[in-house]
Amino acid sequence: MGTGQAFEIKGGKRVARIASAGFLFRAPELWKSLLAAGGTQSAQRYGVQTQKGEPAQGAYHSVTAVPAVFKQLTFIDPLRKA
Repeated sequence: MGTGQAFEIKGGKRVARIASAGFLFRAPELWKSLLAAGGTQSAQRYGVQTQKGEPAQGAYHSVTAVPAVFKQLTFIDPLRKA
């Protein structure tokens, strides 16, 4: 799950952006791996619009979140070709 901006970090530097990144986790391990979280000034709104059916029906879902830094997460890129 998860969307937004994710970057691969090597040697303390961003080396690649993971497009359409998702990550796999169990909640206890996710929160144990949290290194830092932004404050209220860094909060950003992220939204997704979906559409389905005939006639078309649309919905919008948004979440306001702060940037966070985690260690040792398992990322996936569903758009990457094998």
